[in-house]
Amino acid sequence: AAKKGITIIGPATVGGIKPGCFKIGNTGGMMDNIVASKLYRKGSVGYVSKSGGMSNELNNIISNNTDGVYEGVAIGGDRYPGTTFIDHLLRYQADPECKVLVLLGEVGGVEEYKVIKAVEEGVITKPIVAWAIGTC
Repeated sequence: AAKKGITIIGPATVGGIKPGCFKIGNTGGMMDNIVASKLYRKGSVGYVSKSGGMSNELNNIISNNTDGVYEGVAIGGDRYPGTTFIDHLLRYQADPECKVLVLLGEVGGVEEYKVIKAVEEGVITKPIVAWAIGTC
């Protein structure tokens, strides 16, 4: 995939959404939820989540509290995902239309630490909200 410049999302994922462009998988839910969450128009918040169900909740939270979702991806909780948090956050960082980053991780993950390092080193400079859900 890397040799061909292809991004793999998953394997255990509900998909992703780029409002106004496309949705893959079950992200965003049924049409009534897409309308209620304003996922038919582009916002400026990019998110990446391990959890599929919580990514749908992020769509609601982001649309109710900001100008909306720019792009959202649920990478899935598999041990060896096709892409990681940092892969997507660096894409959002490089995209001038994406203004705010959101990460929803899970307790026990290690990929969250790569994001912390990128923020500390100034690689990620956009405002970021990150939360690791779960219990220890």
